Amino acid sequence: MDDFRFLRLGICRVLSQAASGRDFLQMAREVLGEEVARASFFDSLHCRRRSKILADLNAELVIRNRSGLEDLLAQFPELQGIPVYAVDGHHIDHAVHSPNDHKGEKVSANNLYLLCLHSGLLWNLGAVQGDGRHSHEMPVFLNQIVPWLLSGKMVKGKGKRAPIFVGDPAFVDKVFWTRMVLEGNRARFITRTKSNMKPMIYASYGWDPKKLVNEGVVADLSVGFDGATTMRIIRYRDPESRIDYEFLTSVMDLEPGLIALLYLTRWR
Repeated sequence: MDDFRFLRLGICRVLSQAASGRDFLQMAREVLGEEVARASFFDSLHCRRRSKILADLNAELVIRNRSGLEDLLAQFPELQGIPVYAVDGHHIDHAVHSPNDHKGEKVSANNLYLLCLHSGLLWNLGAVQGDGRHSHEMPVFLNQIVPWLLSGKMVKGKGKRAPIFVGDPAFVDKVFWTRMVLEGNRARFITRTKSNMKPMIYASYGWDPKKLVNEGVVADLSVGFDGATTMRIIRYRDPESRIDYEFLTSVMDLEPGLIALLYLTRWR
């Protein structure tokens, strides 16, 4: 099986409604008229060289296509030139033949993804857990994102601005995000606050309530934590659902309502 056939069959597998790999091979034979040897198909999935081909292809597609697509955040000119990514893991069912963990239980497969909120393009950052191995998303994020930032693939050209990562509270790492600020504001984040957080409130920022984007903003606070840089807490009541939210961010130069909107946009 050559690399092109490996890629094409993988895409067909993902887009199909097949319940398993064997089910897909049967469908490939009956519907696509393509005979695929079981050993060739499954063995190719364990090839590290082909895993690297998939990662490189994914990166290249995102880089080439992001500039030619409609900007989903075009209504906010202040976000022009700022990469904004939602980050989250995605669990899928374990394979029936996957090894058990040390307790004899199956482990769901989990990969970490970035979703560009400008273009809607998805980037696979890497595997988190599976095949009997448990892990957490934040270490994978830290290992992958620092080389990515150094490579300059996220932002190019003059006047480049630090990317913003939008994630759930699992991505709160005050030491890491403080280092990002101290190293020339290389990356920023937006997340929800945790109930056990004990910030020290320094001051309250003013905001323009006449701006439509700030509808629902209740408070914009300057806060601090032990060993961390100054951050903001945005208190927000969704005008439609009337649900209260509290956001923590190291983004200091955007309207508080836009901070809330970017977090809620990640669910889109």
